[in-house]
Amino acid sequence: MMKPLLLVIAVGACSQSNSTPLDQLNTTFGDTSLEVVAGPRLIVELHVANTASCPTLGDDVVAKFDGVPLNVARGGAATNSTGCYPIAFWLDSVPVEQMAAFEVSSGNAGSQMVIEDFSASWNIAPTNLFTTKFVIDAAASRIVWQNVSSISTATVVPHVDVKIDGSNILYPAGTKISHVEAYAHPTLSQCAGPTTCMVDLEGSQTFPGDAP
Repeated sequence: MMKPLLLVIAVGACSQSNSTPLDQLNTTFGDTSLEVVAGPRLIVELHVANTASCPTLGDDVVAKFDGVPLNVARGGAATNSTGCYPIAFWLDSVPVEQMAAFEVSSGNAGSQMVIEDFSASWNIAPTNLFTTKFVIDAAASRIVWQNVSSISTATVVPHVDVKIDGSNILYPAGTKISHVEAYAHPTLSQCAGPTTCMVDLEGSQTFPGDAP
């Protein structure tokens, strides 16, 4: 469970005099794991293995997601269950149309994140996160979440029981769906820099009144 973004900003603002270059994070502090949370908001946390001390990134670290510059919390002495906290990257407001256009232009590459400083450039490539959409297949009584291979949980309006089958949300025949909300953990095509990477993707869509 992530801490509130306000805490990320507050702790990240407490800079330390010594900083650690990106290319030394894994060797100096141990395994790093990067978590992308995408949906109405965009937050990326970098968890560093818990050691006697915690790193702070240098002032030269910059990050972009789908070409859009991200805010940076450079680190601090706090810890959570996964280690030192927080090193994070985020957007207060997600320019969805701009990011979707970037992902379309990238072809099959999907979304792309770059974190870099003088020492290294980390590249993370999840699937499309801002061009995904839901399509109703009334004949099969299902909703298909495009660009997602496996859905973890889903709910629909009206509130009826649903079943998950891969990227399909199966609902009772004859139900007129007006809204869907679902969560998934898409597989990344690239995780170059951190030891491991994961994505938490939230998607939702409201359908017009004449939807089947």
